Amino acid sequence: MKSLRELQSRDLLYFFFDMIMMLILLANLSWIVFDWIYSINAVETFLAYNFPGFHNFYTPFHKHFFYYDLFFVGIFVTEILIRWGISIYKQTYHRWFFYPFVHWYDTLGCIPIGTLRFLRIIRIVSIFYRLQRLHLIDLTNSYIYKKFYKYLDALTEEITDRVIVKMINGVQEHLTEESQVIKHINHNIIRNKKPQLTAWLSSGVQKALQNNYPTNRKVIRDYISSRIKEAINKNKEMSTIGHVPVLGQKINRNIERIVSDLVFNVLNDCMQDIDSNRINQVIEELTDIIFEAVLNEDHHDDLNRVLSDTLIQSLEIVKDQVLIQQWKYKH
Repeated sequence: MKSLRELQSRDLLYFFFDMIMMLILLANLSWIVFDWIYSINAVETFLAYNFPGFHNFYTPFHKHFFYYDLFFVGIFVTEILIRWGISIYKQTYHRWFFYPFVHWYDTLGCIPIGTLRFLRIIRIVSIFYRLQRLHLIDLTNSYIYKKFYKYLDALTEEITDRVIVKMINGVQEHLTEESQVIKHINHNIIRNKKPQLTAWLSSGVQKALQNNYPTNRKVIRDYISSRIKEAINKNKEMSTIGHVPVLGQKINRNIERIVSDLVFNVLNDCMQDIDSNRINQVIEELTDIIFEAVLNEDHHDDLNRVLSDTLIQSLEIVKDQVLIQQWKYKH
């Protein structure tokens, strides 16, 4: 917080002006509250019976309270005109006539009618706000401010959460598989993003092969050997060779080993060349073919269903997150 000595002369003038206005406002509001209480028959009867001197003194003021209040109204109107003139001189607002609309509580509070008088309370709040802005006071650590901010934050969050959840429910209702929204997403978004999606998928495939092939190299080799062995055993010609005395089984094993080595070496060389442009092009072409197959007319219903379920479930997660009362953890 600042001390009064640290303020510039202009801010110091505003400070004393605000203090004077706050005292006048407090006096006026206190009198309004007291006069309102005095107007209750039970209260007036009590005062007349127990404090006749005060009752006789105050009754004329009560009867002409409206005119006495005009004295305060005159002060408040004068203050508004002064501040309005200052705002015009400093060009605070875009147009000269904006001031009374921005400070509507000041304007309406000057009307000496019933509940409008209590809008003058907001003027006291605005004075505290100006003092807070000048760092002359610090209300942020006060008990009242913390409680007020807590409940204001809770109220704001509860209202906004309900609005957001209602909006999400409305969106979910439109995200059925028969909805035109899903069809538009399919045709106008996914197809338009096909080059980026294809590049992303092919890049993912390439990285997956690079990262997983070295650790699974032996498993792949054993699998190829077992598959080739099964194929050779099922082949009639190879079975005939296997029945040749002495050399038949040996020939079969050699053929099995040669074919396994050839197939594995071709696959291994391809994996070693995974970074080459030619392999990248092959992967992209394969990804593009798969992408087109998925977007084929025959699969539209399935794709629409997947898109619909994915979006609805995603929004459900968002809705659950929104419904968490964050203000309980912040305060």
